[in-house]
Amino acid sequence: MTKDICEVEACLKDLYETTINNYETAKAACAYYNQLVEDTMTDFSVPKLKDLYKAMNERMELVKVSLRNASEAQEGMGELTRYMECGIQAPQEAIEKTKEMLSVCSDKMMTACIQFQWENDKALVRDRQWQMVESKIDRYTEENEVILPGVHYAQNKLKLTGDSDLLLYHTYRYKRQLEDELNEAVAGLRERVNRAVEDTPPNNEKEQKDRNSFLESTLKEQRAQMDKDFKTREEDLKKRNEDLLKDALRKQLQRHQETLDKKLAQREEEATAKLDRMVAEKVAAEKKIFAQQRSEMAAKLKILENKLAGGEDKLVATVMKSIPKTVWNYGVVPESVLKANYYKMEKTALKVALVEREGSPLPIYFVSWIQSLFLSFKVSGIPQVEVDNPPKEPPEDLDTFDSLQRARFWIERGDLATAIRYVASLEGASLVAAETWLEAARDHLEIRQAAEAIIAHAAALGLQYI
Repeated sequence: MTKDICEVEACLKDLYETTINNYETAKAACAYYNQLVEDTMTDFSVPKLKDLYKAMNERMELVKVSLRNASEAQEGMGELTRYMECGIQAPQEAIEKTKEMLSVCSDKMMTACIQFQWENDKALVRDRQWQMVESKIDRYTEENEVILPGVHYAQNKLKLTGDSDLLLYHTYRYKRQLEDELNEAVAGLRERVNRAVEDTPPNNEKEQKDRNSFLESTLKEQRAQMDKDFKTREEDLKKRNEDLLKDALRKQLQRHQETLDKKLAQREEEATAKLDRMVAEKVAAEKKIFAQQRSEMAAKLKILENKLAGGEDKLVATVMKSIPKTVWNYGVVPESVLKANYYKMEKTALKVALVEREGSPLPIYFVSWIQSLFLSFKVSGIPQVEVDNPPKEPPEDLDTFDSLQRARFWIERGDLATAIRYVASLEGASLVAAETWLEAARDHLEIRQAAEAIIAHAAALGLQYI
């Protein structure tokens, strides 16, 4: 007998748990669906709205299966209840305990059923609400797609092509229409509430005050809750929009920076190529001019050598012998190149103006270099006497700066001989820095003087036969 009643209790517990679990499953399905509908309405798009059909069907199927399982479990509990009342053989105390447990289970199952019904009723209301929204949206989108063929609402983000003013006007007109319908619905609801209040008059003045106080407190509570929900949604929407704006600005800035980097790299590449081409062309042109000048000079010398008295003229022979072998092998540096090389030599000579010929300590080099940064040439610094009548030998009291100042003055005026005298008067490391230029300048001057002597001699010879 004890074993029989224990088996009944075990079956009752299993059936109770099955019923409760299925009610909880159905309630959770409805609660999830209700939240999904609310989220869809908050972050609205047409594709998300269409997806609610699938969620609704899944909810209805899950609720249907859960209710069928709960109903079967409750039927089993009913059979066990009848068995306990009619045919079970057990101590009365055990039967009463089992009946008490059954009563507690029945109350909990009723509570679970009521909680499910509450969520299910909300879900059914949500069905009607979003389907009503869908019907309005479908009509609105169909009209817009007819008016503006470029508008497509099947995408999550609307891409507008066409006249936006027409779309805004149609949206405004549609909004006014919906507001009118909403005002009518609110007015009808208010009328129904007032009628209900009038149909149930209070029995006394105290009951009227209690009713008014309850309505006011309920209204105040609902308004506060609505304000709270609105502020929460407003803050969430503002935060989401700010995040979207920041993300869009970040992506736009990134794209702009990438585009700018590409353009800068392209411009730099083009400028580098152009500069390289210009430098190459300039170097080639200078080389060509230099080679032409050297060839012309060599040709003139060759003509003079071949034409004047056939090598028998003593003056010509003497002049030719005085020409250094390096000139015969490598030619002479043109005056234009000498002038350009002078400025380079001048910078180097100024940087070592304080350095001895054999060298000096490192601080002397540094001080000499610093001094060269603050020196500048001025023509007014040369006495007018030297300008009018250049001395045969530079004065001994001239320093490196003074000598190079005068050398530059005469270089720029084409007087190479005078410039050579001043450069040759340099001392120390400055003279060492100027030796290469000085040698080339002297070779050039000697060749020029030799050429002038031969030309003058040739002219004199020519005059003898006129």
